[in-house]
Amino acid sequence: MIKNLILFSFFLLLSFFSNAQISNIDSSKTSNLLSDGLKVYMDIGNCYYCDFSFIRKEINYVNYVRDPKESQVQVIITETSTGSGGKEFNLMFIGKKEFNGNNDTLKQACSVNNTFDENRIEIVRNLKMGLMRYVMKTPGNILIEINAKNYSAENEKVEDKWKSWVYNLNLSGYGNGEKNYNQLQLWYSASASKVTPNWKINFYASGFYKKSKYIFDDTTIIRTYQRSYDFGHSAVKSLGNHWSTGYFYTLINNTYNNVKLINNLKLGIEYNVFPYDQSASKLITFRYKIGGGYNQYIDTTIYDKINELLLNHSIGMGVNYITKWGSANAALVYSNYLYDFNKNNLNFYSNVNVRLFKGLSLSCFLYLSIIHDQLSLPKEGATYEEVLLQQHQLATQYSYNFNFGITYTFGSIYNNIVNPRFDY
Repeated sequence: MIKNLILFSFFLLLSFFSNAQISNIDSSKTSNLLSDGLKVYMDIGNCYYCDFSFIRKEINYVNYVRDPKESQVQVIITETSTGSGGKEFNLMFIGKKEFNGNNDTLKQACSVNNTFDENRIEIVRNLKMGLMRYVMKTPGNILIEINAKNYSAENEKVEDKWKSWVYNLNLSGYGNGEKNYNQLQLWYSASASKVTPNWKINFYASGFYKKSKYIFDDTTIIRTYQRSYDFGHSAVKSLGNHWSTGYFYTLINNTYNNVKLINNLKLGIEYNVFPYDQSASKLITFRYKIGGGYNQYIDTTIYDKINELLLNHSIGMGVNYITKWGSANAALVYSNYLYDFNKNNLNFYSNVNVRLFKGLSLSCFLYLSIIHDQLSLPKEGATYEEVLLQQHQLATQYSYNFNFGITYTFGSIYNNIVNPRFDY
């Protein structure tokens, strides 16, 4: 009895001590919360390198909230690829409430050789600078001390031995199998590109090979393969802040589409409603292309053609918006062959992420194609096995795919704490 009483007393004291410690810790955290600090909403859905946990740890003198309506500043970060293959980060600061109308934008270009950590450090550095104008007008400014690095760039010159050219090589493969089945797939690609304020030049080549074997029984074995390769070259010239023009060449082989060889050359012109230097946040373009090519087919087509010369044109419109309520982009492209306007194609693409109201957001994606230009369909059609194994393209008047999602979040408006325990 005495031992049990002593043991019970020990656990009682331990429990009391632990509760007291937890209470002290929680009250300490509560007392240290900068209740009058700047409320910031981070919109980083379009930024791969924006590590929110890292941002909160490095910039811990503001309050991060989960809803833009609760914020004093909304920060939208987007990223775009640069001509050298690196990234340019666009940071938009939108003032709310007492800061309404106090907006700003910062841009930071990062090298293609940067690691993930180096990119996120650059993002945080620019975030600190962009937030200062707001932080200094809140009680939280007492936490701020500004330091500058000593740096001298006298007579520094940037020399690029590659003359802005960037090259990429890729080779990958995939295989799987079991007793009655095996498959091998190979991909390869190579590209060379050069991007300057006045020119955008690109060369690329890619290929795909797939081989499969299916064993149904001792007498039935099906072997299939697919092969494709393509080469392309384009050159686009700037004609000012709203206009561009260029040419586009492609060479294609594709067994799935019954294509032995396609040579195609097009000329195009594009108009952007907004200046191109605003493309990180808003873009409305109208584009027209015209050209032709010589097609060679593997098997005779449903139009009794083994080769033919074709002329076609296309007109399209593209929209891209990133604002404080979310983001939206869409494209609509119509094309037809000039010898027969009934041979046409209409493609529509849309991707939308919308914050409907506090805590509720909606995302959806839609792709729709109306198809009336399948000139390469083989006359003999496809066998039952080829249909099941998707070895040949089939006749269709449309194709589509879509997805959507809705999210509702509620609770505390603050999102300051970082705790990575058992994250994986």
